[in-house]
Amino acid sequence: MLRVAARLREVGAAPVVTACFLRGCRPTFAEALEHCAACGVAEVVLQPFALVRSAALASTLPQVVAAAQQAYPRLRFLYARPLEDHPAVGQVLVQRVLEADYLDAHRFLSERSAIPRALNRWQPMHHSQLVLAEAVRPGGDAWRPLPSSHRTGLLIIAPDDTAAACQPVFRVAERIRRTQRYAAVDVCFASDCHPADAFNQMRAVGSEYVLVVPYTLQSTDPLLDLAARVVHEARFHHPSLHVLLAEHLSYDRRLVEAVAVRAAEARTFTTSATTVLGSRFAS
Repeated sequence: MLRVAARLREVGAAPVVTACFLRGCRPTFAEALEHCAACGVAEVVLQPFALVRSAALASTLPQVVAAAQQAYPRLRFLYARPLEDHPAVGQVLVQRVLEADYLDAHRFLSERSAIPRALNRWQPMHHSQLVLAEAVRPGGDAWRPLPSSHRTGLLIIAPDDTAAACQPVFRVAERIRRTQRYAAVDVCFASDCHPADAFNQMRAVGSEYVLVVPYTLQSTDPLLDLAARVVHEARFHHPSLHVLLAEHLSYDRRLVEAVAVRAAEARTFTTSATTVLGSRFAS
C-alpha cells in the first residue's frame, strides 16, 4: 500500500497523496489526516486499499471519519469504492499465477532464491531478480505457460464476507473464465471452503494442473495459510494432479491505476484539492 501511494505521488494523481492504517501500524489515520490538513486541502477522498468492502471496513471507517469530521469540520470527506472488479485486479491475479507456473518450471531458480519448500511458500517475484525473457525449460525449450500445452485449472481462495462483498470476486473469476485460458475457474471461500469438490471438478474436465491463488493484498492475511493447507492436502488426496500455490496479489503497478480510477470516481465533478487516503484494515 505504501508503495502504491508513493507511485501515485510520483505520477501526480492528486495534489496530496498519503497512506495510513486504521489500526496496528503507522502512519495512523489521525497522522495522515493531520498531514492533509497542514497542506491546506479542502476535500479528502478515502480510498480503501482493499479488494472488497468488508463488513469490518464498512463498520470501522465511518466511525473514524465521524471523529475526524469533528476535529476538521471544514474538510469534505468522500468515500471511494475498494478495488473490487477493476480489470487490474484480474490482470495481477493472472500475473501471480504465471509467476508460480514459471517458478515451478525452473525450480533451480527457486532454490537459488532461498525459497522455502515446506508448503510451497516463496518470496514475491519482484524480490527475486528473475528475468522471464531468459528462461528456458530443462532440455532447452523456451518456457511457455501451462495452459498453452496442458489443461489447467485455476482455484481462487477468497476471504469470507457479506454476499455483496463476494460479488466482485465472482466477476473477476468470470472475466478470467471468458478468456478460455483455463479449463476451469472456481472460487472457494474461507469458512465454506470445500476444495475437494473444486479439485474433483478440475479432474472431471481433464485438468492435469491446478493453480491456487489467495485473493488478498496482505502478506499477513490468514488466507495465505489456508491456501497453503489446501495445496498441501490436495497434493496428498489428488496425487494425479499437479497443484501449485501462487503468491497473493501484493504490490503491482497496475494497482496504481485502479486506485486512481476509484478515487476519480468518488470525486467526479469536483475541482478542489484532493487527498487520497489508502487505508487497510489490519486483522
